Amino acid sequence: MLAGLAVFAAAGAAVAILATGSNGGHAAPLPTTVPATCDAYGPSWVKLFNKSAVASGNPTRMISACCETTSLKGVHHCMIRLTLAGTTVQGCALYDLGANGQPVSTKISVGRKVNCPLLRKK
Repeated sequence: MLAGLAVFAAAGAAVAILATGSNGGHAAPLPTTVPATCDAYGPSWVKLFNKSAVASGNPTRMISACCETTSLKGVHHCMIRLTLAGTTVQGCALYDLGANGQPVSTKISVGRKVNCPLLRKK
């Protein structure tokens, strides 16, 4: 339980860092559902996020991101799966992200925590 809280605390810190300098307070509505389909934005954002996290010493690692485009130009609605480096604890949250990979709100709490869907065995 404590490790689970640590994942969300680290994720919150990561989002707070990412939210700095976003779109000037013009917040899109918070996401309410998991994306129906995944586009190419998610995997590229995971790579960018993890590279930046390692470089800055952030222990948060993104495992996956399923994103879909929205009616707002350049905004992607994403369900992300996070962990802390060196642990097996995972947490999931929904975010609306701009094309630059930053949350579309300047609020610290821009995402909504959700239960992680079970991973399907291949």
